[in-house]
Amino acid sequence: MLMKKNINLCRKCKIKKIAEKYRPFCSERCKLLDFDEWISEKKII
Repeated sequence: MLMKKNINLCRKCKIKKIAEKYRPFCSERCKLLDFDEWISEKKII
């Protein structure tokens, strides 16, 4: 069974065309902000 990922994307990610190298994020900044949330344990599985 496939589960849909729950990713909190920024407003730009939702409306801006996403570059392949940053998918599913719109930019490196957005990607790093998400990574920081995982490292600081704001997000957990």
